[in-house]
Amino acid sequence: MHVNIRHFAAISAVARERSVQRAAECVHLAQPTISQAILKIEQTLAVQLFHRTGSGMLPTNACLEFAERIDRGMAFLARADAAIAGRRLPDQSASHDAPISNRATYSQLQALMAVVKFSSYTAAAASIGVKIPTLHKAVKELEETAQVELLKRRGRSVEPTELARTISQHAGVALAEFSYAHEELSELSGDRINQLAIGSLPLGRSFLIPRAIDVMLAREPSVRISLDNASYVEQLAALRNGDLDMIFGALRYPCPSNDVLQEALFTDSLSILARTGHPALCRAELDLEFLAGFPWIVPPKSIPTRVHFENFFLGKIGRVPSSIIECSSPVAVREMLLGADRLSFMSKRQLSREIAEGRLMAVVEDIAGTEREIGLTTRKDWKPTRVRAAFIDILREVARENYQVINQVVPVDTA
Repeated sequence: MHVNIRHFAAISAVARERSVQRAAECVHLAQPTISQAILKIEQTLAVQLFHRTGSGMLPTNACLEFAERIDRGMAFLARADAAIAGRRLPDQSASHDAPISNRATYSQLQALMAVVKFSSYTAAAASIGVKIPTLHKAVKELEETAQVELLKRRGRSVEPTELARTISQHAGVALAEFSYAHEELSELSGDRINQLAIGSLPLGRSFLIPRAIDVMLAREPSVRISLDNASYVEQLAALRNGDLDMIFGALRYPCPSNDVLQEALFTDSLSILARTGHPALCRAELDLEFLAGFPWIVPPKSIPTRVHFENFFLGKIGRVPSSIIECSSPVAVREMLLGADRLSFMSKRQLSREIAEGRLMAVVEDIAGTEREIGLTTRKDWKPTRVRAAFIDILREVARENYQVINQVVPVDTA
């Protein structure tokens, strides 16, 4: 959704000042421009924003909610302004006050965010559907307005400065707030255009997220849902930049950033899985030295499950299995387990269907000391829309329905 940031800010100013004239003085726009902006939104979304009276412009309840969202978005742009002010020379500050919240356009911010994300003009231009010269011009104009360097050329690639990354993050969350404002206003006219952007880590993809989506769409058929299955690091960046609404999966401790919140919904333990008929299943007693001799499929070192895997073997036999295949995809893990005498260290719930069908089995089930909290990660200052809040409630509901099942097995001590 393309947003005219200054028009949005003007509407919020009218709601606050109860006057187009006073709002025009606040945002430095002509009164007719502001009046036309108000009329355009009212006609486009079939929602009345103001009661025109002799005593002034009285905002409707819909307008007050809309203005609150706009103010939230503008507050994030103000953070970008503050970051810029801290990098400028003293003689530049006075003449270029608030370059982002007062002067930047949606297209300029979108261009910067794309370049920061991809570190490439070509990839960035393709991602937002513009030509490379157009993208380059938008970023250059933003640099000239702010009088700061945002990008450095490194051969064929582009390296965003730390300031560019900071501006991009604040701008991304601001644009998300503006999108929320548009969605909430549209909903009042019956034109529901709600969207959900969910980050899902491996455990969530196997049951809880699909189940929650089923429930959500049964209640709200018009909601558009996008599911991000990237790595945790990528999802966390997308969440902090406003591209994702939430992440569901194993929580990280300590909390990875001071601008996100984590909510635990249940605990889950890890197991050792193998295909039916694996030699490890034929032994009467557990022999970890014997198991260590097989090829293992485990996540990369940055994943908490990998830490549990290594600590488990170091604590039991003093060494880690040497034959390792790094993989975080449950689908790929399943195929590799079924295809050879390999072992995996993971939650049995990620492959519960294959276990129920008898194709896979747990060599060791719910290992003591591998408990992990599973839940939601959101932005600390996030205010969900009605639909997003409803989806979170559904996730909690689905987790509660399965809580006893998830936790009824007493972890096995393999000592």
